[in-house]
Amino acid sequence: DSPSLEKFTFCKHMFCVIYFICGTLNQKGGIELESILCVDIPVQMISCTDTNGTITPMRFRFRDKTGELVTITIDKILARDQDRNRVGAHFSCSACIYGRQKTFRLRYSYFSHEWRLSCLGD
Repeated sequence: DSPSLEKFTFCKHMFCVIYFICGTLNQKGGIELESILCVDIPVQMISCTDTNGTITPMRFRFRDKTGELVTITIDKILARDQDRNRVGAHFSCSACIYGRQKTFRLRYSYFSHEWRLSCLGD
Protein backbone atom coordinates (compact mmCIF):
# COMPACT_ATOMS: atom_id res chain seq x y z
CA ASP A 1 0.00 0.00 0.00
CA SER A 2 1.35 3.39 -0.91
CA PRO A 3 0.71 6.29 1.45
CA SER A 4 -1.89 8.87 0.49
CA LEU A 5 -0.29 12.15 -0.50
CA GLU A 6 -1.23 15.59 0.66
CA LYS A 7 0.50 18.01 -1.62
CA PHE A 8 0.21 21.12 0.53
CA THR A 9 0.51 21.67 4.24
CA PHE A 10 0.44 25.13 5.75
CA CYS A 11 3.20 25.69 8.25
CA LYS A 12 1.70 28.14 10.75
CA HIS A 13 4.97 28.97 12.50
CA MET A 14 7.09 29.58 9.42
CA PHE A 15 4.30 30.86 7.10
CA CYS A 16 5.40 28.73 4.21
CA VAL A 17 3.90 26.14 1.92
CA ILE A 18 5.48 22.70 2.14
CA TYR A 19 5.52 19.84 -0.32
CA PHE A 20 6.78 16.88 1.67
CA ILE A 21 9.36 14.46 0.30
CA CYS A 22 7.31 11.39 -0.31
CA GLY A 23 7.61 8.68 -2.88
CA THR A 24 4.94 6.42 -4.27
CA LEU A 25 5.34 3.55 -6.68
CA ASN A 26 3.91 4.14 -10.14
CA GLN A 27 2.56 1.41 -12.46
CA LYS A 28 6.03 0.77 -13.95
CA GLY A 29 7.55 0.15 -10.52
CA GLY A 30 9.34 3.53 -10.45
CA ILE A 31 9.01 6.11 -7.71
CA GLU A 32 7.15 9.35 -8.28
CA LEU A 33 8.28 12.30 -6.18
CA GLU A 34 6.88 15.44 -4.73
CA SER A 35 9.26 18.33 -4.20
CA ILE A 36 9.78 20.79 -1.38
CA LEU A 37 9.50 24.49 -2.10
CA CYS A 38 10.10 25.99 1.32
CA VAL A 39 10.65 23.93 4.44
CA ASP A 40 12.05 24.09 7.92
CA ILE A 41 12.48 20.45 8.89
CA PRO A 42 14.76 19.47 11.80
CA VAL A 43 17.24 16.76 10.79
CA GLN A 44 19.61 14.41 12.58
CA MET A 45 23.04 15.07 11.05
CA ILE A 46 26.33 13.23 10.84
CA SER A 47 29.01 15.79 10.06
CA CYS A 48 32.78 16.13 10.29
CA THR A 49 34.54 19.14 11.81
CA ASP A 50 38.25 19.56 11.05
CA THR A 51 40.87 21.14 13.31
CA ASN A 52 40.20 24.57 11.75
CA GLY A 53 36.50 24.40 12.63
CA THR A 54 35.28 23.76 9.08
CA ILE A 55 32.05 21.76 9.20
CA THR A 56 31.31 19.19 6.48
CA PRO A 57 27.82 17.64 6.50
CA MET A 58 27.94 13.99 5.43
CA ARG A 59 24.61 12.25 6.04
CA PHE A 60 21.30 13.18 7.62
CA ARG A 61 17.88 11.78 8.34
CA PHE A 62 14.45 13.15 9.08
CA ARG A 63 10.89 11.96 9.50
CA ASP A 64 8.66 12.25 6.44
CA LYS A 65 4.96 13.00 6.67
CA THR A 66 4.14 9.34 7.36
CA GLY A 67 6.57 9.31 10.30
CA GLU A 68 9.15 7.10 8.62
CA LEU A 69 12.84 7.97 8.88
CA VAL A 70 14.39 8.97 5.55
CA THR A 71 18.21 8.80 5.39
CA ILE A 72 20.10 10.91 2.84
CA THR A 73 23.82 10.59 2.08
CA ILE A 74 25.22 13.87 0.74
CA ASP A 75 26.98 13.37 -2.60
CA LYS A 76 28.42 16.86 -3.06
CA ILE A 77 28.61 20.18 -1.23
CA LEU A 78 27.92 22.81 -3.90
CA ALA A 79 28.43 25.90 -1.72
CA ARG A 80 29.05 26.74 1.91
CA ASP A 81 28.62 29.94 3.88
CA GLN A 82 30.28 29.34 7.20
CA ASP A 83 32.62 32.30 7.69
CA ARG A 84 30.37 35.29 6.92
CA ASN A 85 27.57 34.41 9.30
CA ARG A 86 27.89 34.49 13.10
CA VAL A 87 24.48 32.88 13.64
CA GLY A 88 25.12 29.63 11.78
CA ALA A 89 26.42 27.87 8.71
CA HIS A 90 24.55 27.34 5.44
CA PHE A 91 25.27 24.59 2.92
CA SER A 92 23.96 23.96 -0.58
CA CYS A 93 24.26 20.25 -1.32
CA SER A 94 23.19 17.56 -3.76
CA ALA A 95 22.20 13.94 -3.19
CA CYS A 96 20.26 11.11 -4.73
CA ILE A 97 16.79 11.10 -3.17
CA TYR A 98 14.38 8.33 -4.21
CA GLY A 99 16.56 7.63 -7.24
CA ARG A 100 16.74 11.24 -8.50
CA GLN A 101 19.51 13.80 -8.05
CA LYS A 102 18.24 16.76 -5.98
CA THR A 103 19.78 19.94 -4.62
CA PHE A 104 18.90 21.26 -1.17
CA ARG A 105 20.02 23.67 1.55
CA LEU A 106 20.98 22.76 5.09
CA ARG A 107 21.37 25.19 7.99
CA TYR A 108 23.32 24.70 11.22
CA SER A 109 22.66 27.00 14.19
CA TYR A 110 25.70 27.76 16.34
CA PHE A 111 23.47 28.71 19.29
CA SER A 112 21.02 25.80 19.37
CA HIS A 113 23.40 23.26 17.78
CA GLU A 114 20.54 22.24 15.51
CA TRP A 115 20.52 21.22 11.83
CA ARG A 116 17.55 22.00 9.58
CA LEU A 117 16.63 21.21 5.98
CA SER A 118 15.50 24.54 4.55
CA CYS A 119 14.94 24.11 0.82
CA LEU A 120 14.82 21.40 -1.84
CA GLY A 121 14.86 21.78 -5.60
CA ASP A 122 15.51 19.76 -8.74
